Amino acid sequence: MTITANEAPIHFASHARLTLDRLDADAPDRIVCTDSTGPHTAADFATQIRRFRRALTRQGIGHGHIVALIAPNTAAAVAIRFAAGLRGAVTVLCPDADTPTRLNAFLAAIDPQTIVVFDAAVAATIADAENRRILLADGPDGIVAADDEVGEDEKENVAVAPDDHFVLVATGGTTGVSKASIRDAATYLRLINGPSDPTRRQLVCTPLAYIAQTAVDQTLLAGGVVVLHDSFDPRHVLQSIDRDRITHVALVEPLLVELVDCPQRSAHDLSSLRAIIHVGADAPPELRHRLLTALGPGVLVHVYGASEFGPACVLAGNDYSLDRPDLLGSAGRPLPGFEVRVVDESGELIGPGQIGRIEVRSPSAASGYRGSPTESDRFGADGWFHGSDFGELDAAGYLHVRGRGTDRRMIDGRPTWPVDIENPLCSHPAVRYAVAAPVDATSFAAWVVLAPGQAISDVELRRYLCAVGGPQFASVPVTSVPVIPVTEQGKPDRQTLLRGGGFSAGRLPL
Repeated sequence: MTITANEAPIHFASHARLTLDRLDADAPDRIVCTDSTGPHTAADFATQIRRFRRALTRQGIGHGHIVALIAPNTAAAVAIRFAAGLRGAVTVLCPDADTPTRLNAFLAAIDPQTIVVFDAAVAATIADAENRRILLADGPDGIVAADDEVGEDEKENVAVAPDDHFVLVATGGTTGVSKASIRDAATYLRLINGPSDPTRRQLVCTPLAYIAQTAVDQTLLAGGVVVLHDSFDPRHVLQSIDRDRITHVALVEPLLVELVDCPQRSAHDLSSLRAIIHVGADAPPELRHRLLTALGPGVLVHVYGASEFGPACVLAGNDYSLDRPDLLGSAGRPLPGFEVRVVDESGELIGPGQIGRIEVRSPSAASGYRGSPTESDRFGADGWFHGSDFGELDAAGYLHVRGRGTDRRMIDGRPTWPVDIENPLCSHPAVRYAVAAPVDATSFAAWVVLAPGQAISDVELRRYLCAVGGPQFASVPVTSVPVIPVTEQGKPDRQTLLRGGGFSAGRLPL
């Protein structure tokens, strides 16, 4: 299906156009991106974008076409996405390339006209391939031939209007198949646009399909440098922070724990870091206390956000320190331009200290989900996104997130979330990390990974949970496991834990 295009005023420039202009104005030999193939200068990267733009022009891709990319974290993947944007196409980076069932469900929902792959083996797993246009991005059979000349024909750029659908961003898919939130060109530009910062050196080691793509776009548009790793390995991340003088990296909490606890951490110079941003999981206060003790003040930043509305709240600086234990369970205060409120079951606004459903409104929020009209009702006509997270705002305006509504259970008449179990377990000196999940309508289970050299029985852990968390947790089974399985995005894979293990190769060992 083609998304209807609008007439574009000539004064508007999309993020793809602005980024190419920035590369053209940069020093040609300045390195702007590094991946597994090596460094890429501004001139080289601009050349890649133009080659892909010409190739997409030959393929007939133009205004309003939906182009899905099943891509690794490489400069070529970023370049072809910019090239598609210059052609006026709507781009989406696909999650779950290694899980054909989920990948095909995602593709069926977004219904792209063209699918660009970087691995022929992945193409073979795409359902209904005979009725889909599948293009190989590179290699001898790719859409860019080795001897292809780079054209400078600006007619290959297609005008984009501010309100044209332009970017789809995948959700984490923790509770099912990922959805894709829709932004028009102007809204996406507001999401990533910021002050110029040539000193920013952003490390990306999680899949581009999720919010990592916004970090790439933000950094390149600001004139910074992007360092791409195709997967997370704590040793390689530490080496890169040291060698490449990384200033920013974003990690989901299980990956942050692995980075902090990596035995090689003390051997590397991490002084270049301005922010280790952690997102996407519960981050119990006791765990944050341990991470702060290990890393010291000033470097940890906690962001509460979602692909649907962007980064809404931030806890950082003096607020995120051992001097403010009252805020270690907080997601911080709303960023400028973001509104956050808490409502009750009927949608009525509730006051400070009361737990309810969290809603967010911002000028950079998506407008709906592609292929999910029913769930798109969560995007209100008044701009408020009706989220699934529950929490409270305190009197000072700090947001305290409890968890998803679907994870809430009533225990002894009180609403309880996984973090209420994880936090007391994380306070035990033998525990590195803890994950809890609802088992049925009334009960939870918990899993812990012990610190190296520690030994404690599951019975003793349950006794400790009851002593610290409360007797209401007497029926919660606690199991020590050697690893916590994680999703593609790096979040704890609670479904695998509930199934009793079966951790696949490549899962993150904690």
